Amino acid sequence: GLATRRMVDSAVSWAAKAVSLRVGGVHWTLWTIELSLEEAFGISAALTQLALLCFFENWGLHGPPQHRWAAVASHTVLLGALTIVVGRIFPRPTEPSASGVAVVCLCVMVGNMMTAALAATTWWRVAAAASCG
Repeated sequence: GLATRRMVDSAVSWAAKAVSLRVGGVHWTLWTIELSLEEAFGISAALTQLALLCFFENWGLHGPPQHRWAAVASHTVLLGALTIVVGRIFPRPTEPSASGVAVVCLCVMVGNMMTAALAATTWWRVAAAASCG
């Protein structure tokens, strides 16, 4: 409709580097949050890690017992690989050209740490024990 036509007709400015998330209706707003592009990417990376945590937890606790160990191994390898990929793709947060990259790196690293800690304290042990016993 009209919103789609406006999006197609208007020029996209990548210089703005801002994301606005608004929750509400046509005539009312419950809340609005303004994020930089780096913050939005970091939050989406953390939410992706949470979704993967839920997927592997479900597989590790409710999958075939003889293959539950694979959920633990896959989740561990994925967390390590994500850390390596982020370290290679993005410049070091201490470099002068990396002003917003520190936010992304921080979100990914904290997300990795939190999902690994949550998985290690909740379902990794149970899934690995189900495979052995």
